Amino acid sequence: MVDVQDVQHRVSGPLLAALLIVAVGPSAPASAEEPVWQPPTTLGVADPDELTIVTDDAGNDTAAWFRRRTVGGVAFAEPVVAQRAAGDTWSLPTVMGRASHDPDITLATTPSGQITAVWVNETLDGSGAPTEAQLQISVFDHGQWSAAATLWRGNRAKDPVIAVDPSGRAVLAWTRVGARNAAFVATRDVEGTWSAPRRLDDGSRRAVWARGAGIGDNGIAVVTYVDNAGVHAARWTGASWSGSRRLTKTRPTELAFAVSPDGRAAIAYTASRTAPVRERMMNGAGGWSVAKRIDSRSGPVDDHALSLAACPKGGWGVAWATGLHQLRLREFDAATWRKDRVIHRAVGTPRETHLIYHNNGDAMLIWNEDLPTPFAAQIKALTRTSRDWTPDAVSVSGNETNLVNLRAVDNLNGHIVVAWDRVNSGPDQIQSASALWANGTVIN
Repeated sequence: MVDVQDVQHRVSGPLLAALLIVAVGPSAPASAEEPVWQPPTTLGVADPDELTIVTDDAGNDTAAWFRRRTVGGVAFAEPVVAQRAAGDTWSLPTVMGRASHDPDITLATTPSGQITAVWVNETLDGSGAPTEAQLQISVFDHGQWSAAATLWRGNRAKDPVIAVDPSGRAVLAWTRVGARNAAFVATRDVEGTWSAPRRLDDGSRRAVWARGAGIGDNGIAVVTYVDNAGVHAARWTGASWSGSRRLTKTRPTELAFAVSPDGRAAIAYTASRTAPVRERMMNGAGGWSVAKRIDSRSGPVDDHALSLAACPKGGWGVAWATGLHQLRLREFDAATWRKDRVIHRAVGTPRETHLIYHNNGDAMLIWNEDLPTPFAAQIKALTRTSRDWTPDAVSVSGNETNLVNLRAVDNLNGHIVVAWDRVNSGPDQIQSASALWANGTVIN
């Protein structure tokens, strides 16, 4: 429990009032238009590196992560999945792959609920060291998971990212790790057949990592990877890949990426810790705009915790945190960029943000905030309906020592699910909270 009298001796004024609001844990919405958050639920123990979550149009949720165990003195990890039918409770975690040193797992779903899981299996020697990696794929359809299939084999694989469209077409990117890394990609057609893996980078750089994959409802896909020269992107038209396009001059400090339902794409990035947020957009023909500064403030800045989202009304939104405890937003309305603005002044330091747009153009920002001692960390949310942002943030989680790996998704029908890693002195815990977000007034 928080000792309020002890806090009053050390903190006073408006800051104290704000801290006492967040100290009580998950809070009620300020108006009927705001979502009603359910209390957090613990899904299982975890390793703090991996977490992914998806939801379908019916509000069925699936989360994946990996957990570590030690058997016979050999430490290993195993990828697991937990699922929740709409309105029900979470299942116990199901092991997806065999014991591995560093498995990595990711998910993507169609609106109808066909889920594709991709993870890295590793063959281990007697000491638990990996000798071979296999990229494994399983599909959840009609209530059950398919037998895992191997798409690729190599010495080591990391960071698979996947996206699917409503018909089940998919794009998958991953990193082959070695003396000289490589970014690979593969696609799946509507019949469920995967293409042969294709290398995206030209082999001239060492520090290559696959970063993002997205696909529009029309099957147009875009993937990104980074190396020492900067951010690169390639586009899949449904029949062939374009050559990789270099989008930045240097390796970014932070990078956000998104693909719109009609197959457009955008990135937001910072070139250094004190550099302002910039963006580039790809149009429907595959052409990229010149880089544009999004943060209008002059001088060195501390822009971090970037998030980028496509608005269903045809635009883009970029959200980020600043060293001044501000959460800022700038939006592109399909023709011009609106002026960036402060939408919230945080009590603590925001570390991760997720920007979500409702199907009518309303917006929500969810973030992970480090609070002043003794309040530690909390997941918060802010909602915009009828043009205006709510004045106060809603607490989604309780007060915790440390929270990491925040994830947030919605199904555009009002169901939002958020997951995070609750860091403990013992095994970490995966926790999740959900809310129903009613439709509001359409924003022009």
